[in-house]
Amino acid sequence: MIKAAVFDLGGVLFSEGKEQAADELARQYGYDRDLILKVFVSPRSVDLRKGVITNDEFWDNARGELPGGYDVSRIQEAWHKGYKLDEDIHRLIQTLKGQYKIIAFSDNTRDRIDFLESRYGFRKLFDLEVYSFEHGLSKQDRRFTELMIRESGCEPTGLVYVDDDQEKVAAARELGVNVLVYRAGHAGELTAGLRRLDIIFREDPDESC
Repeated sequence: MIKAAVFDLGGVLFSEGKEQAADELARQYGYDRDLILKVFVSPRSVDLRKGVITNDEFWDNARGELPGGYDVSRIQEAWHKGYKLDEDIHRLIQTLKGQYKIIAFSDNTRDRIDFLESRYGFRKLFDLEVYSFEHGLSKQDRRFTELMIRESGCEPTGLVYVDDDQEKVAAARELGVNVLVYRAGHAGELTAGLRRLDIIFREDPDESC
């Protein structure tokens, strides 16, 4: 029996912001899209998500890797704003809240979580939040998934985990977690997958969540 639903943030509750930010910066300011994406997926970006380096350290390093005219404050802002709330997933979580433990499980940065919370007030959706920057781990590390399972207080078979990345759910699958991979814009497909796991949805979701 499913007792808790685990949701990734970027690519699930929020659109994946890297591509959108790089496209916007290229369109508005003529920045090289590939250079911007290289910064966003660099090894130091993984360190930032793991909390190994600070936000200032990350952007100071990025400043040295980018052409002189590139404004790193503008790039950081675009990266944050590229993550837009997926209203379908937001409503879906509302229909589950109160019946299942709702868990956020995300490779993310502290400053982006703060930004998204100030813009959307999303954290009240969750009963538990497990973030990479709080544990010095990322989803590439099986231990991070093991930690999430422990903190959930559930057996792996009592969890359903929704992510948009096949590679990042591999450890969860191996550990016995029920996994569903979300494709943006296909909330109906996700809902059908949850129903197959005998998930029950409320018909009157709390719109204040």
